Amino acid sequence: MPLPWIKMWLESLDDPKLTRLSLAERGAWWGLLELAGKCDAGGKIVSGGQGLDIDEIADALHIKTAGDRQSLESMVVNMEKRGSLAWNDNVLTVVHWEERQRVPPSSRPEAVAERVRLYRQRQKKSSEGESGELAAISKLYEDNIGVLTPMAAEDLKDIAARYPPGWFKDALKEAVSAGHRNIKYITAILERWKVEGFKSPKKGGKADGKHQRGNEEPTDEEYEQSLK
Repeated sequence: MPLPWIKMWLESLDDPKLTRLSLAERGAWWGLLELAGKCDAGGKIVSGGQGLDIDEIADALHIKTAGDRQSLESMVVNMEKRGSLAWNDNVLTVVHWEERQRVPPSSRPEAVAERVRLYRQRQKKSSEGESGELAAISKLYEDNIGVLTPMAAEDLKDIAARYPPGWFKDALKEAVSAGHRNIKYITAILERWKVEGFKSPKKGGKADGKHQRGNEEPTDEEYEQSLK
């Protein structure tokens, strides 16, 4: 799951509200913003629905020294005066939090996690589909062309990923009809179909408006006979 985050606006580098703070006070300010982000309550510094007092805030920010505690307190006073913090019903609140830090629903951790889950699910289905197609065309290759060499296996893996299921079988059928039982010829057929459309005729495959018998696709019966 992605880590929670808050926005850090570059304009804050020159914002008079912040430049008038000491470096330690600015550190306390950014720590408070991080705490507000962690609370995820629209800018309210709360835990279990209850507002945190200054002691609890100091503990949450891991403040250990009197100097750092003083910087936190003076920062809260100054930023309250400047309209960036407010105590509402004993709850310290970062003003304009939603406007400046709102996270769209699609970016929230649970939404991101759901997108990742769906993506992995699609990838798994795609992989399973490719594996099934690869097994099918590998068997066709061995039954009709010969021993499946490592190089041929790589070619078939590429074919399974690049072309729709069933195309290899029909391309093999056309290759057998033409007397070319090799992967190079089959790949050329697949590329032609990819560009010109599935089962598009080979150029020059017609004469006098009729198919030449030598260029016609064999019937299923003829195809089965040719494989015997």
